[in-house]
Amino acid sequence: MSRVDSGDLTNVARTGEELVLPLQGNIYADRVLFMLTHAGEHVFARCIGSVDQTYTSNLIHGVMDDGKIVFDDKPLFSDRVSREDPRAMLIREKMYLTYTRVDTSIPDDISVGLAVIEDPAKPQEIRELGELIKIQEPGLHCKDSVLITERIGGKHHVLIRLKPGIQDVAFDSMQDIADLAQDPRRRDDFWDRVRRQYRKNPGDFNHLHPNTPEMMVWEARWKPLFDRQLKNLTSTYPERDHFKLNFDTPHWYGTGPTPLKVEAGGRNHWLGFPHRGQVVGHLTEEGKVKRRIEGRRMEDLKFYCILATLHAFDDPRRLTAVSPIPLLMPTTRRVTERGIQAHLDPVMGSDAVPFVYITAGSMRTEREGRPQIQVPIGVNDMYTVLKYIDEKELLDWMLSEGEL
Repeated sequence: MSRVDSGDLTNVARTGEELVLPLQGNIYADRVLFMLTHAGEHVFARCIGSVDQTYTSNLIHGVMDDGKIVFDDKPLFSDRVSREDPRAMLIREKMYLTYTRVDTSIPDDISVGLAVIEDPAKPQEIRELGELIKIQEPGLHCKDSVLITERIGGKHHVLIRLKPGIQDVAFDSMQDIADLAQDPRRRDDFWDRVRRQYRKNPGDFNHLHPNTPEMMVWEARWKPLFDRQLKNLTSTYPERDHFKLNFDTPHWYGTGPTPLKVEAGGRNHWLGFPHRGQVVGHLTEEGKVKRRIEGRRMEDLKFYCILATLHAFDDPRRLTAVSPIPLLMPTTRRVTERGIQAHLDPVMGSDAVPFVYITAGSMRTEREGRPQIQVPIGVNDMYTVLKYIDEKELLDWMLSEGEL
């Protein structure tokens, strides 16, 4: 694996950064490695490789070793089910992973998978419990979820994304969560009840929602910033003429990593790094024809950035502060180290998602004697940048300028 310093990506928080390039010299992950997530010293990532000469998405394990990440020589699963965007959690001495699970043998079969590693010293003995969430109603499908690592009020909380917001669903025990993933009928009945109750009264579940009064105020403040950034991004995008651009489209929030327990202002909070997504351009008919001929991904143009949010420690459904402006946003610059171009990768077709920053991991660390939060940023479905954010500066900034 290669490690280089990068100044190519900008952000609004004071950070250091190291660019993690696609894994080299690994028989399986011979194309791309990104979307890192942490559980203690353990690291998990999405990788793209070949199973019986068929490229698929899989998950791979690694460990932090003296500031470096050393990955295993084979992925965690050996079937042809696609697994993407892992989120790792250490709960009661067990490691749990949630991830997007796509059974490519069944049309539109997308769910949230749940797996457990009973002994963290043996990550290759991972056991997939099943599909934790399977909601495929148009406009409400869920493909990302994360578990909060501590019990709150005697309950285990699961954050899920039902567009356009993030919801919080409480369970009595981890066993209840595991049982749900292993019993499809029980699972479907449970989420059907949640969905009906959510439609009746969304406020019962809201963790973060764009239509709440406080977020509508912040979105109005951010709108000029987003418009300016999108204008800059699309003005230099080589294929802009293949999209009908519209910056006034609806947006949504998606779950980031499991929230971190932090102390600020004399009390505890949950610190999250959700992403904000928006479709800013639809493929024209000419664009569809061009991509079909070239065998490339047929996707609309999306813009994803990363926010920072604080939630009450005793009630993660109560938002207490946000980053006054988005924490990390795509820029117009490309990383071309060793020939890698974020917009033009031939295998992943990442030119279909050129303006995407998301994260699935965050971990406390220390640099130069100061507490830092390491946040791995998945960039454009291509590579990962490790961002180091000064914890005290971030929390002071949020509470002084973004407290609700």
